[in-house]
Amino acid sequence: MKCIFYLTLLTIVCWHYSFGQDQYLNFDFTCKSKQAQNSIISIDRRTNPQLLGYMPIKGYSGLANVRFKGALADSIGIFFASPSVNQDKKRVLILENFFLNCGSNPAKLILSLRLYSQISNDAYAPVCSIDSIYQLSGDPFGRISELFCEISNLADKEITKATPDTAFVSRDGLNHLDSLEKLNIPMYVSTKPVPGVYKDYAHFKMNQPDISTDIFITVTKRGVVEVDRTYKGKKRRVKLNPSGIYAVSDGDRILKVTPSGEYFEIVKRGFDFYYDRPGYFYDQPNTYSPYYFPGGGRIGTTGSGDLAIRIGGPKQIDIVPTYRFKINYKKGSSIPIGLVK
Repeated sequence: MKCIFYLTLLTIVCWHYSFGQDQYLNFDFTCKSKQAQNSIISIDRRTNPQLLGYMPIKGYSGLANVRFKGALADSIGIFFASPSVNQDKKRVLILENFFLNCGSNPAKLILSLRLYSQISNDAYAPVCSIDSIYQLSGDPFGRISELFCEISNLADKEITKATPDTAFVSRDGLNHLDSLEKLNIPMYVSTKPVPGVYKDYAHFKMNQPDISTDIFITVTKRGVVEVDRTYKGKKRRVKLNPSGIYAVSDGDRILKVTPSGEYFEIVKRGFDFYYDRPGYFYDQPNTYSPYYFPGGGRIGTTGSGDLAIRIGGPKQIDIVPTYRFKINYKKGSSIPIGLVK
């Protein structure tokens, strides 16, 4: 059976690192045997394998990249290799998301992975599925190793049995499991979005707006996106209140809506949805702006769970990098995958 493990969320005091240095992640495999790694196959399905996360740089309004020497998925796979008593059965680890946000307090790890176990020659059954945001304590790098040990130990206790309800996947199917699942999500296979207001991701992925209405999208001379909708039997046109809205569409374009009332066009590339967003955000509260930069951190979260990245202070407003975000097809949350400009 597929199972989701929830681990205790703890707090952290983030480390500060020297300016201009990439921070390299490493693992402690003390809890696992490297000799067992031949029983595990790792598949890396991350959009940008080079981007592991960011860390603030002490005394400078900037961020250091988190990097890893080697193949991240293969190294994580060591934690999830089959127990020594069952190494004749291969396991397959699928790494979908890994993003470390040490600019917040507590630090957070966005982690999505799935573990499958071989049942027969070409049939694999799910062991566990992780799609969570974990808060870390102490040394964030060290805590990540402990986290993988905890998850893998729980996975080892799971007994994978073939039942009439078991959803078996072939070895080749595991290489494209996310694409196969997206075939069953209407918004991912529709040629056009249905016009209207989508209050949450559940309605967005089904391409069924909560409010079916005509949407009018305009861009001012200053580049500000404004959205209107029809009201009361289409007799009049009013400005859309962005509060509590996930996305809107006019039938051609789709806009991601932020709690601050900003709109960013969602673009489909390949089999996924992306949007670009400037990386500078004020941390001053207002009606629609619950951006949260705990402890003065430079990476925070919005009320919808999206990451908010603050690169500098008001005096550096001319430095406004733009990040590309990918929408998680399972939950609708957003994760940065790279710097656009």
